[in-house]
This record gives sequence, C-alpha cells and structure tokens, in this order.
Amino acid sequence: MPRLSKSRLGAYRCPVCSYRDLVVLEPGVERHIIPCAHCETPLDLSTRGAHSLTLAVQIAERLPST
Repeated sequence: MPRLSKSRLGAYRCPVCSYRDLVVLEPGVERHIIPCAHCETPLDLSTRGAHSLTLAVQIAERLPST
C-alpha cells in the first residue's frame, strides 16, 4: 500500500449514535482512537486504503491516556 506524505480528511459514522463527522488523518498512521464528537463513545478508526475517504469504525475499549 502506498504511503501518503500529507494529512488528509476521512469520514466516519458513529455506530452508537449515527453521528457523521470528519477527522484529519496524519500521514503514516493507520489507526486512530478518538471520542465521537457527539456522544463521546471511544471509536477505533482505521483506513480502508490509501485513497479512500471513508474509515472503518468500531467501538474501542477506551480512549488512550494523555
């Protein structure tokens, strides 16, 4: 899979509340764990491919510690 060198946008839909939103994808990172912007459910987002704008989404166990 080709690696992208620039940040890009990806779209996701929360499986809990069905809220749709965009997230910035950093280059070289294939998984993102973020809270849903609407219901705060921790979501595990992963890319579907180098050129796809939609993300695979599943509920994460918890948000990463900061």
